[in-house]
Amino acid sequence: MFMKIDETIRSQSGPRGHGKLPLSPLPQGGGGGFSDESASPSVARLLLVDGNRELDPKVHSLLEKEGFRVHLAARADEALNLFRKESFDLLLVDAASSNQSGLDFLHSLQGFGEEELALVLIIGPSSGQEEEDPVIESWKTRAWESMVKPIQPSELIQAVRRAIARKSIIDERNQLRRKLEEMEIQAEQRTSQLLENQRILETIFNGLEVGITLIDREFNIIKANRYIAHLFKKQPQDLIGKKCYRVFGGDKDWKCLACPAENCLNTALPISVDRKIKTPSGDILYLQHTTFPLLDEAQGITGFIHFTENITQHVQLENQLIQSEKFAALGKLASCISHDLRNPLTVIRNASYYLKRKVDQKEDKVVRYLEIIEREADQAERIVSDLLTFCHPQPVEFRESGIPELVENLLTTMPIPPHITIRKEFSPDLPPLCVDPDQICRVFGNLAKNAFDAMASEGELTIRGYEENEHVVIEFQDTGPGIPEKYLPGLFEPFFTTKSKGIGLGLYICKSIIEQHRGTIRVKSQPGQGSSFYIILPKKAGK
Repeated sequence: MFMKIDETIRSQSGPRGHGKLPLSPLPQGGGGGFSDESASPSVARLLLVDGNRELDPKVHSLLEKEGFRVHLAARADEALNLFRKESFDLLLVDAASSNQSGLDFLHSLQGFGEEELALVLIIGPSSGQEEEDPVIESWKTRAWESMVKPIQPSELIQAVRRAIARKSIIDERNQLRRKLEEMEIQAEQRTSQLLENQRILETIFNGLEVGITLIDREFNIIKANRYIAHLFKKQPQDLIGKKCYRVFGGDKDWKCLACPAENCLNTALPISVDRKIKTPSGDILYLQHTTFPLLDEAQGITGFIHFTENITQHVQLENQLIQSEKFAALGKLASCISHDLRNPLTVIRNASYYLKRKVDQKEDKVVRYLEIIEREADQAERIVSDLLTFCHPQPVEFRESGIPELVENLLTTMPIPPHITIRKEFSPDLPPLCVDPDQICRVFGNLAKNAFDAMASEGELTIRGYEENEHVVIEFQDTGPGIPEKYLPGLFEPFFTTKSKGIGLGLYICKSIIEQHRGTIRVKSQPGQGSSFYIILPKKAGK
């Protein structure tokens, strides 16, 4: 490395003794050996250690004439004291002086490295004390310039100039190294800050309770946050590269009607639309999309940022509110009608009963029509009762009751079609429950009647009772045709029915009664395999 520096110096200085090398003024530091090149520029400073002033007297004046500031030290302790207090660009040491001040000074510098000391060493000719001393031998290889007496002043001046030039290059290199290290530290700090900022932005991006999607001009998704991915039961990386209309349009192969991104592309204005979609997993979602254009420096559209808010719950609540208002109005009407119908129904049933007793039993046709009147009056009575319960739910009166006994009492009083077989399967240690027996029997009766209606030909109704953790499960399983899947979601909604008779309040009332008992009711059905209704009641219900 220093060979190259020396070659540079020699190429600048030319042949020895000719020309003058331009000296870059070196800054003056604040003590401790050598000057700090980062300080303000100043004249190069030399420490000349010349014990008995044995060098040519002209050397001192020539050096100052060349523009150097020379500090002369005759003793080693004086030189060491100056070296510690002042800052010098070059040490010029006469190690061959008779009082050995230069040699002693070199002994004190043994701890410094070659690059730390800009040193011009002057030694005596051929064999002598300096050749025998290992310190001299060491410094002969470490010094930047080594000269043997006798020395011409011009040669010494050239050596000093070469050493100063070399030090300038080394100082500049060190300064560049320090700047490079500072730049590396700054780059590391900035990189660390950028990574931290990226982490924060990613956390915010994925933590927002709103879907965010970045889309390019070709409608490809280039980035998606966790919320929008989870909305479609996916991971963010699963959406990258897909067309936006395949994700938001229900897996379609064409752009959505009134596509917000396309409108945004044409107008360069943000746009908001509401969509109802069906996800690949079958979920129905109501989404509100707001699309903003992404602009470059020339205000050209490079893509879009797409905000998606799931408003499904809001729409459902809104629909429930509308439905509740309808039910409230309907309830008032039903209440009035129910009260007005009950009295005529009672008269019809009593008249039918009286006529059956008076008519000759041989009049089969008359008897059959009277039975139809009674049956339809009972059906009308049930409808009226359901309407009244819907409008004015009855309070629950809890009593400890055994489920098998309630089922048995129900089946004793309930007409069972002759083509239906009843099976009862109850756990022997089934605990009694604290329930309202009348209302629970009403639920059981409704489920049993629905099962009878479902089995037009031969069939079997199995009623089971068993424990499941902290609950008791009562199951009604029939062998009917089952319930189509499309009807299952609305099965327990009010006024939902697939029958030609009835108004669709039976299962809704069953659900309401069970919920009053802090329980749940569920259905499991497959077409062609029958249906199973599960009533799940807590063991501590009503306590």
